Amino acid sequence: MTPEKSWNGKQLVVHHFRIFGCIAYAHIPDQKRKKLDDKREKSIFLGVSYQSKAYKLFNPNTKKILISRDVIFDEKQF
Repeated sequence: MTPEKSWNGKQLVVHHFRIFGCIAYAHIPDQKRKKLDDKREKSIFLGVSYQSKAYKLFNPNTKKILISRDVIFDEKQF
């Protein structure tokens, strides 16, 4: 039994937890890309967004932070 479950009787949901700093691939919408462009953008996972149900990512190529819900994580690479 976890401390969270013994305190309030609810099991903590952790399926959305990811490793900080792992490689993440954010989906690029159809409207923002051409036919032969990549569908995913390589970035670094920073955390969970507090404004929406999405992940916060850093793109090292553009040096910008982006928020995306459609992300594939590679937790074996940093």
